[in-house]
Amino acid sequence: MAALMPGADGVYSLAEDRGEIVPAIAGRILRNSADRMEFIREIYGDRFREFPLSDLLSMPHKKLQSAVGDADLVVVRTQEIDALGEGPSPYLARKLMSDIIGDVRTTTDRLAGLGFGTFVYAADHGHVLLPEIAAGSIAQQPPGEWKMVKRRSLLGSSISRSSGVTIMKAQHVGITGPVQEYAVPSGLTAFVAGHGYFHEGLSLQECIVPVVVLKARGMRHAGSGREEVEIRYRSDRFTSRVVGVKVWFNSLLSDSLTVRVEAYDGSGAKAKLVGEAADCEARDPATRLVTLNKGVETQVPVRIQDDFTGANVEIRATDAATGAVFHRLKLKSSIME
Repeated sequence: MAALMPGADGVYSLAEDRGEIVPAIAGRILRNSADRMEFIREIYGDRFREFPLSDLLSMPHKKLQSAVGDADLVVVRTQEIDALGEGPSPYLARKLMSDIIGDVRTTTDRLAGLGFGTFVYAADHGHVLLPEIAAGSIAQQPPGEWKMVKRRSLLGSSISRSSGVTIMKAQHVGITGPVQEYAVPSGLTAFVAGHGYFHEGLSLQECIVPVVVLKARGMRHAGSGREEVEIRYRSDRFTSRVVGVKVWFNSLLSDSLTVRVEAYDGSGAKAKLVGEAADCEARDPATRLVTLNKGVETQVPVRIQDDFTGANVEIRATDAATGAVFHRLKLKSSIME
């Protein structure tokens, strides 16, 4: 992440600090996220704000507007993808990683509604996600003095070679710092058996960094108050964990509206999410947002979580950008377990 900081090009390097190899820009140590945010703050001053993705998504619209203030540079950061990949369940990682795209889309909508027009999306690395690295297919770590040891790479100096491991001079792969060599196993193997999520190696999957630049033009300020949304259901109670509601939309200004359709265990601000829109024609699988068309009643199945045992749910249609609630529908639970 330090390599993505302003002015890092040409002056980014590794340094030894307190017995560890850490990133530095022009000799300044940037060990963690707090150091990086302070580095940006010193450059941009009051023009800069930063938020973890989860905090930005949780803020009511007015609180977010106040927190952003007059800033014209906002950094939104998240570690969810790494956390999922390095977690105990590859299945959940594959299932939930793409959900972050929907959260990024919502963040973009919210900031565009505050007047931001240019968005840059960047990762600090690519990754590989395999079911596992089996014990019999690991590479043998070459003997030597390795100052940084990762599952897929080593930094330091070698004494001799190992089969299936490529050792290169650090400077030949663009590494500047107190290390002489970079070692990486061939193929998609690792030095340690275990989970198959990694991003420290030399494969294209790990080294190609995705960057997207979006220019937002003519975006409406969401939640203008001119939208009519109504959630309808055939009864005042539901008997299945898939509740097939109909959502109707009308507006004087827009032909369509993108909303979140979710179920909560109550009406207050502290109510917990217990369900969301399931697969259907109107739902974008990447963002989990539902597109409503003017004057049309849209069928939306809402999947209630398996562990929900409450007596009631409140199904909400909310603005994807501001979180404003367009309509609420309370239903009693008559689920037969």
